[in-house]
Amino acid sequence: MFNKNFAFSVESMEKYFSREFHVSSSNEYLEILQHTVGDVGCVVWDAALVLGAYLDHMNQTEQKPMKNLKILELGSGTGFVGLVAAAMGGDCLITDLPEMIPLMKRNLSKNAASLKGAHSAKAFEWGSDISSIVPNSNEGFHIVLAADCIYYKESLDAFVKTLEDLSSHCNGVVKTEIYISYEDRESEEKKSLIYDFFEKIKKTCNIIKIPFEDYREDFRCEDIHIFKIMSL
Repeated sequence: MFNKNFAFSVESMEKYFSREFHVSSSNEYLEILQHTVGDVGCVVWDAALVLGAYLDHMNQTEQKPMKNLKILELGSGTGFVGLVAAAMGGDCLITDLPEMIPLMKRNLSKNAASLKGAHSAKAFEWGSDISSIVPNSNEGFHIVLAADCIYYKESLDAFVKTLEDLSSHCNGVVKTEIYISYEDRESEEKKSLIYDFFEKIKKTCNIIKIPFEDYREDFRCEDIHIFKIMSL
């Protein structure tokens, strides 16, 4: 969908292909490696591009400066959205299942010179005790990011639990803001999954739809939505 801001190159014909993304607010170019073969987390999806570009726009307009914020990305896959935040000065932890860690670490290493904030990757399974990833017992994350993570019915309850745990962790010391993005899909199963997610999360959190005009102008698509979620 969003081709004009991407350069295509091949690092390894057997394993990887890469895409370039321009972080306008810091004038950094990120090169994101993707696996040629693998599960859904092995590539950068359009919903991740839109969310990363939204953060870039918020940073550039100073509506939400990223510098020195503690940021967590869930279901990172390639680590793209967290890398964008780190390129703007955010201190980012990107997380996913253990099998995705090598790709995430490779992308962190490849883009290290462009990352202005602290950055690391760690395995984390949704539904697990968040004490393994929160900065310390008294402080949480300022921002939690999740792009196209509402995808499998089997993981929905665990995903919701993790969002609820993260949003309520600090008892007001840090007011965690969660930004999720997803793409509309034709499948009735996927539509039902999105509905179920919002029905579950609204019991404990406020939900705000991000206005379309707040998206970065060159990364807008009517089929992709961004929401901000915060504890009640």
